[in-house]
Amino acid sequence: VFMAYVVSSPAAGVSWNLSKEQWAWALFDAGCWGYASVTINTLVPLVFKQDAPKNESKYISAIWANTVAAGTLLSGLICPFSGAILDLYGWRKIAVFITSVCMCIALSLFASISANGEMQMP
Repeated sequence: VFMAYVVSSPAAGVSWNLSKEQWAWALFDAGCWGYASVTINTLVPLVFKQDAPKNESKYISAIWANTVAAGTLLSGLICPFSGAILDLYGWRKIAVFITSVCMCIALSLFASISANGEMQMP
């Protein structure tokens, strides 16, 4: 309760008079972390383990953990700078759209690769 008062008090310099666009971005950000964390940390490793060759299945969890750690480190190093540039030039919406489309294409291609490395076409 005390933190809520401090954050919302006029002396803290925080204004809750957000525009419709600012509320949309806040709700988008609040909704994305839950989906991403469940998908990345729970569902994807299960799919990897299921599709992995039997002799390599014991290494899948370690490989996935190292991949997530490397991606997190890379994001932590790159995102503050790229975010500042996007904010500076007003390219935030364009960047979200382009990265969303690229990720949909990349994940669709990834999902069509079979366990033996061949592309499966529907």
